[in-house]
Amino acid sequence: MSAEPEPLRFVLADLPADAVRPNLSAARPLGSRAALSARLKELLPGTSFDDDGHGVFKRAGYTIRVALEEAEPVVIHVDVDRADGLAALKRVTEKTKWRAVDPDALAFIDLDASRAAGTIVFLEPAEEAPLSTGGGSGFRPIKVGAATAVIAGLVVFQVWWMNRPAPPTLDPRSTQRMIDEMIQRIGDAQRVQMAYMKSVSPAFRANPVVAQLFLFDMAQVRYTSGFGMGRFAKPERLTDTELWERFRMPPPLPPQFAEFQRGGYQFDFMGETCGPMKGNMSAPEDDCNGFVYAARPIDEPGAPKGRFAFALFTQDGKIHYRKDGDMPLADDPTVDNVEASSHADLVNGGGPEPPGIVSRFRAATMAFIERLMGNKPGSTEVNAAESGALKDLRAVAAAENEFSAIAAGTYLPPEVLADPKMFAPIKMAPLLPGYFAQPVRLGYAFEFSGDAHPVGFGSFDWISPQYTWFVYVARPVQPGPPGRRTLAVYPDGVVFATNEDRVPTRQDTPLGTQ
Repeated sequence: MSAEPEPLRFVLADLPADAVRPNLSAARPLGSRAALSARLKELLPGTSFDDDGHGVFKRAGYTIRVALEEAEPVVIHVDVDRADGLAALKRVTEKTKWRAVDPDALAFIDLDASRAAGTIVFLEPAEEAPLSTGGGSGFRPIKVGAATAVIAGLVVFQVWWMNRPAPPTLDPRSTQRMIDEMIQRIGDAQRVQMAYMKSVSPAFRANPVVAQLFLFDMAQVRYTSGFGMGRFAKPERLTDTELWERFRMPPPLPPQFAEFQRGGYQFDFMGETCGPMKGNMSAPEDDCNGFVYAARPIDEPGAPKGRFAFALFTQDGKIHYRKDGDMPLADDPTVDNVEASSHADLVNGGGPEPPGIVSRFRAATMAFIERLMGNKPGSTEVNAAESGALKDLRAVAAAENEFSAIAAGTYLPPEVLADPKMFAPIKMAPLLPGYFAQPVRLGYAFEFSGDAHPVGFGSFDWISPQYTWFVYVARPVQPGPPGRRTLAVYPDGVVFATNEDRVPTRQDTPLGTQ
């Protein structure tokens, strides 16, 4: 009797079509778990999902199992027991433009060749440009008081990795790819900064230890969505330069995070249920299902008294603290920002960019891009700023149409689509991330307007009003680069732009749906 073949395991991710090597840390979110499971049921009719996001698609000759590990997955974990099942997955990737990736080898998978061979076959990467800057968005500057120095140091580390010397090239494709990556990193920096400002109380924002725990959490979120396959890594793995160099990527954390004592604090990682992953021999053997990452003040001569202790819990994803310096527990208070963030908070961290290497790097990057492209000075920064607003407008349009499909043609304001309480009665995840509740973000003021519609008995009748039509507008606010346009998206997903301070109409410049 012949042995059963090993199942084929990989992930599906939304990555650029021209990427020659996968960078899972830069994968675009796929949407809410509810929306994604509905999409997979449409693409693979007959797929069934349980409450934890595990789906099964069975046919006579094969079974495909998928796992949506997060509330808003970045990757879809796939397990196929027979190579014949890859034909169905090829149809999925053709319709969605998702890409099949081996998360351990960090290589794209040729589904047709893999089906023919009966085992995983990698796509041969195209010749890579010498000026490639590496992947991953890594750490970004958080411009708040004393925390600036801490984050700036991390940015310097990331900048060094992503811009280490390489031979010059005149290949226009590699130049454009490098420019795209730089613009994406600058846009991501704004998002990280906003996330910090929104989630951390003003009383703790300038605390460098809180900033480090926040960054550790962000690194873990990226890791568990990619290499970790739903599990978490110890600091030693996240700072292992040699390990990540094999994947041609910077480590998720700089070397300082491997030091258990730094800045007058003792940092301890306490993993929960660590060891090999059951049923997956390719997964890292010492990853954990959960963790507590604690920072407690060291009692040493000359150290200030009354310092707080902090601990990050995967149990609730929050940073807890104690005033007496002892180990915080899960029922201790958190550093969360319980008040609505102010306008100053949400626009460039409450003030102009700080002096020093961070601002110099940003200015030099922008000038370099403009010289390469022959653009007008300042135009690249405008494009980077607009790219973040465009992503939000298009995300809203997609969520609105998803809601309209299940609610008989009506729409909701984005802050409602992002509110878990509104979807709790039907045990459905919100259709947008929580930060869409903030009207001012990324240097823009966002406004929703439309035709209100009285809600009758039926689907979502506890949410009122609903709208039969809408326009969602992004207006630039200061401080920010001059020359930004006002943007608006309509129900068909098309974005329009105008240089005037008004709502763009369909007679203005169309920017498309992608």
